[in-house]
Parts: sequence; C-alpha cells; structure tokens
Amino acid sequence: NTNYFISVARGYRAGGINQQPNLIESSRPYGPEYADNFEFGFRLKRNNHITNVIIFKTYRKEQQVSISSQVDKSEPNSFLFYTTNAGSGNTIGVEYESSYKLSKSFSIFSNLGLLDTWVNKFTYQSSDSEGNIIEDYGGNRDAAMAPKFMGSIGFDFSIFDISFYTNTTYKSQYYFSDSHDKKSEPYSLTNLTISRSVEKVNVKIWIRNIFDERYSVRGFYFGMIPPDWPEELYLSFGDPRQFGITLDYIF
Repeated sequence: NTNYFISVARGYRAGGINQQPNLIESSRPYGPEYADNFEFGFRLKRNNHITNVIIFKTYRKEQQVSISSQVDKSEPNSFLFYTTNAGSGNTIGVEYESSYKLSKSFSIFSNLGLLDTWVNKFTYQSSDSEGNIIEDYGGNRDAAMAPKFMGSIGFDFSIFDISFYTNTTYKSQYYFSDSHDKKSEPYSLTNLTISRSVEKVNVKIWIRNIFDERYSVRGFYFGMIPPDWPEELYLSFGDPRQFGITLDYIF
C-alpha cells in the first residue's frame, strides 16, 4: 500500500519558425529545448485516505521563451509575439495530493504545488519601424506564467441520493511574459456541482467562479494611446461566473 519511485528522464521540445511577418529574419527560427528531469515520489494508500507526494528538479537547456515586442511605437497593430531560446534555466518544485474519506457520504480533497523557477539572462533582437536592429535583454529572474504557489481544497457530500461537490482553487502572482516585468494578482476561484442519478440518467447543475471573481490571466505591455504612445499594461481576464446543466444518459 506504499509505493516509492525515482525517475530520471530527458524531455525534448522541437524548434520551429516564427510566422510573424514583421519579425526580423534573425529572430524567425528558434531551436529545440532539452529538459533533464529528476523526480522522487511516493504514494501512500490506506482504507480511508490516499496521499501522493512528488519532488522534482528540472534543468532546461536552450530554454524556449515567449517574447513580445512592438515594431512601431505609434502603431499598436505592430505588437507581436514570437518564440526564442533563452540559453538555460531550472525548475524545482513539490506537488502534494491527498483525499480523505471521512464517512460513507463525505470526502475531502486537497492539492498543493510549490514551484521555484529561474531563467538565466539572455538577449534577443527586434527592429523598429525604420528597420534598425534593437537588442533587448530578458531573464535573470523567475520564469513567466509560473506561480510559486498553487493549491485547492474541496469536498464531496451526498445526501438523499444528491451529491454536492465544491472546490476552491488558489494561484499566487506570476510574471505575464519573459519580455517585461509586469505581474498578475493572486486570485482564488470557487466552483460547485450538484448531481443526481436516476437509473440511466445523470443530471448535473454546475456553477463555475461562484463569486464572479475578476482575475487577469495574461498581461500585454505596449503603447496604444497617442500622442506619446507610452507603454502600458493591458490585461486579459479569465471567465466570469458561468452556470449550466449537463444531462448524461447511459445506453
């Protein structure tokens, strides 16, 4: 009922060609990325609970990163994204999952993730509206889109043949991009599902983001407002409150 494991593996992500028409020739191709990953973990299973723990360390070589730049500061439509290689970086983290069955009709679940990332300093090239080559710098900090802390907790409860499942997730702040230092705000979301099964029919009523939390998932930093066209942060937000009904029939 208790399992331990050690894993050593190499991952690979193919290179490619950026398709942006305004991108300079030298920035169009990007190379493959290699990741050497080391993991240790264990799984503990008992009559009323299951626990999984994984500790990992990853070394990334020729790390692929997402870069954004604005070719013409007075033309918002010249804002573009592309992929380049950052040289190297590393990631270390811990993942924890558990589920406890406290009674026949009540169970509780929890997940926790801790992540520490690093991207070494790198350079990348872009151009301005006159075709001049501009050399910019990135890295020497945490990776983008990599929150240091993520977690969730939820429970499953049944009464009178009706099941209630709810969970709350949390995500800490993180960098929006590898090409600027703007960060998200931490946020939490709560979801609820109520279900009932009668013979071959299962009906679910679900609500996502119950409290209608307004949270940003992406951030873009560029100039859009004349006459000086200052660079500002523009946010893309996640889904608002949603609800629906799902009907399943087993033939």
